[in-house]
Amino acid sequence: MQKKRDYIVLSLMLMIMVGCSQGVDPNRSIEQVRQEALEMSKKESETKAQQYAKAIRKKKVELEHFKEELKNMSFNDLFDRKKDEVQTRMQRLISEASNLTLHYSAYANRYRELGGDMKKIEI
Repeated sequence: MQKKRDYIVLSLMLMIMVGCSQGVDPNRSIEQVRQEALEMSKKESETKAQQYAKAIRKKKVELEHFKEELKNMSFNDLFDRKKDEVQTRMQRLISEASNLTLHYSAYANRYRELGGDMKKIEI
């Protein structure tokens, strides 16, 4: 049983590491991203833009789910009991979406400069 649990934990850790290694990090500064993009080839910038486009689509879905949750909350929960929790979560989601979009733009601009087909990296 212990080996099975260790295997599951190891598998989860590997999945997390692989997911994080995709290079999509909304917490990186836009200056770092722009500098990195300037040094990329057409293929590299296409790949990064596609990764960010995918992350933005996922974030949009997350925002839509959050919006539905808000619709289903009672007035008291929304403005009294859960006000801070709702506000913090909303700010985090908006900030992440904004950063992802800025980062996507840096890679997309580089890809366009190199003559890339913008249809390949649409959000």
